[in-house]
Amino acid sequence: MSKNDDTPSRHPQDATKPLLDNASLSDIETSSVSSSSLLVPSSISDAAAAEMSTVDKVCWWLIGTLNNISFVICAASAKDILPGGVAIVYLANSFPSLVIRLSAPYWFDKVSYDVRMFVAFLLFVCGFCSVALFDSDAMKLLGVMMVSSHTLLFSSLIGCLYYLCYKQFNIPPPPSSSDGEHELLEKSASSSSNPSSSLSFRSRMQMTLGLWRWGIPLIVVYFAEYAMQSGTWTAIGFPVDDCDARKRFYQYAGFSYQAGVLISRSSGTVWRPSLPTLWIMPAIQLFLLVFTTLNGSYHWWYSNSLLVSSLVVGFFGGAVYVNGFRMVGESVGPEMAELATAALAVTCDIGTNAGEGAGYFIQKWLEGKNGISSDDC
Repeated sequence: MSKNDDTPSRHPQDATKPLLDNASLSDIETSSVSSSSLLVPSSISDAAAAEMSTVDKVCWWLIGTLNNISFVICAASAKDILPGGVAIVYLANSFPSLVIRLSAPYWFDKVSYDVRMFVAFLLFVCGFCSVALFDSDAMKLLGVMMVSSHTLLFSSLIGCLYYLCYKQFNIPPPPSSSDGEHELLEKSASSSSNPSSSLSFRSRMQMTLGLWRWGIPLIVVYFAEYAMQSGTWTAIGFPVDDCDARKRFYQYAGFSYQAGVLISRSSGTVWRPSLPTLWIMPAIQLFLLVFTTLNGSYHWWYSNSLLVSSLVVGFFGGAVYVNGFRMVGESVGPEMAELATAALAVTCDIGTNAGEGAGYFIQKWLEGKNGISSDDC
């Protein structure tokens, strides 16, 4: 993939402000922790995209599409793995990612793509084998953790659709990766220098703390949506005392959510909200969490049309995600983008894990209010 050597274009109001990627390392070392001194908004030239070959574009699209399928397969099947503790499966599915991402900004750029992909492949195979072959809940959860750790490979909507189709038609598993993806990663890794590798631990920590304006919306939106997925949606069904009905709603609510995520994440080049709008969307997501949870108890709106709310949750979650990362990428420039986005990804996992912890108690509370128990399913 070709590298664009042009200096990123900048808005007139930013003309007097330095970009992080143009600053010297000594300037970074002595700058304050304030995000304004580290991350100054700018626009990135479209020339890089224009110079991409069709093969490169297709490969990057496939990598994005196939990025997270294993995570969502485990999430979609959580009620089969541990019906009475769906949130525990979610935590096993996301906690390894939090551990990796907490440390990734300080070492991940030093690991080659070959090593990343090979380890991801081993974890993928071992994880799914553990879930499929062992009857022990502990071994199944260990398998989920291994699968979760490999999330360099597959994707969300496809994962949920795969699980639903598997249950209906017993279809075989999807392929793992392609030579095109591998060649693209190798080309990307060797095509440009990586100045972020020379940053000290202190500088990396400064950058991480400087991402708060985008990190907080991501924490909130992920907390709300994963509390709903791992808690609220597990205890809704029509009728609520039917285990199969609750399982069906959970599966189709998850699919509706992933459809919303797919649509909104694909809109990043079409709709570019402002930073205040980025903060408003998580507030609405919190409202949806409170409403759907109370609705699960009092049944104000209790029919399959409730799946519309799951679609909306996906819209907001995907929109905050794609625009949060877009804003950060534009702020730091292409040379520092991988480091900054890896650091920002930690906020997603913090919100996810906190939401899943809350989801465990939400499931138990709703089951108690409705006089049901998934442990018997």
